[in-house]
Amino acid sequence: MKIIKKYPNRRLYDSDLSKYITQDDVKQYARDNVLFRIEDVKTNSDITHSVLLQIIGDSELTSFNTFSTDALKQIMRYYDDPLHSALSLYLERCLEKFAANEAQLRERMTTFDAKSPLELIEELVATA
Repeated sequence: MKIIKKYPNRRLYDSDLSKYITQDDVKQYARDNVLFRIEDVKTNSDITHSVLLQIIGDSELTSFNTFSTDALKQIMRYYDDPLHSALSLYLERCLEKFAANEAQLRERMTTFDAKSPLELIEELVATA
């Protein structure tokens, strides 16, 4: 597992590469399915979750929004609800299924097809 140290100045240090990295590098690790852990340099505590949320938040502000405002509101509704853990597991499984179908979806998007990407996703979900 790759260990990334986060310094108080918000800089990220990849211990394997012995160099500072950017949030874009962390995004690429996630895309490449690299196992990594982000640790606070002072406490050695695992802060992967909070750093990834920060990266997602920053990305949502600067690029195409993955989460609509309505989707974010719906997620927030479950934070103090007993179904929160069920929602978390459900979303995780949905993303796993989406990733499993990604190659098929990309292939179908490259062929000449009058269907939009959303229609293709709806088809994949219906056949899952």
